Amino acid sequence: VGQPIPKTCWMVNVVDNCGNPVFGSQISVTGVNHGYHYNEISDFNGRACVEVGRSESNGLDFDGDGLSNERFDVKIRAKKPLGDRRLTAASDRIESTPSIEGDCNTPSSCEEITFTFQNCQN
Repeated sequence: VGQPIPKTCWMVNVVDNCGNPVFGSQISVTGVNHGYHYNEISDFNGRACVEVGRSESNGLDFDGDGLSNERFDVKIRAKKPLGDRRLTAASDRIESTPSIEGDCNTPSSCEEITFTFQNCQN
C-alpha cells in the first residue's frame, strides 16, 4: 500500500543556445527506480512547471520505509518541438527532486532548472 509523498516543483526554462525561449518543447519526467511519470509543454516564454515528489530531508521519512533523508531521482528531458529541424536537443539529466515544499499553483515556490538546446532557432 502506497502513501502520498509531499510534492515540490521545478520551474523549467527551455532556451536555445542564443538565450531565446523555446516554445513547445515537451518536458518529460520519469522516476529512476520508481514509477513516476509527468509531461508538460513549454509555453511561449519557454517555461513549464513540473510537479514531482519531494526528496526527504531533516530526518523525514515520507514513504514510510524506515529510511530518512532519501533523494528521489528522476530523469528529466526537454524534447525538441515538433517541426523544428534546426534545434539539437538538450542533454537529458538525472536530478534529485527538490527537498523544499512547492507546487505549480505558486510558481515562486519552485526551484528553477534550465535546459539549453545546443544551437539557435534562427
